[in-house]
Amino acid sequence: MPALNRGFVALFLLLLMAFVIWFGKDLMVKVMSYLVWPFIASLVLISLSLIPYWNSAVIDQVDLSNIALTGHDGILVTVWLGISIMVFSFNFSPIVSSFVVSKREEYEKEFGPRIYRA
Repeated sequence: MPALNRGFVALFLLLLMAFVIWFGKDLMVKVMSYLVWPFIASLVLISLSLIPYWNSAVIDQVDLSNIALTGHDGILVTVWLGISIMVFSFNFSPIVSSFVVSKREEYEKEFGPRIYRA
């Protein structure tokens, strides 16, 4: 069987999630709130399993005179690429806003429409 095109798979999954959010916001919030715990557990387990492979020689043998600020392997390029990766990988604002709306509706039913601001 030939490999699936990643672009089409990503588009299909995004459309599927949009469809689920559009018609089942409460279900999506519940699923995401339960998925966060296995994700955190997997990150912790992977981190703990990699402790024996830590190598402090990389830090001990740094030669600051060979570090370039610009160029294809410079610090600025590395920081620029790192920022873009962090922005795209940690942007969870759409699910957070859905979660906030869902919880507000849930607690307004229980406690009334009082909103406290600090």
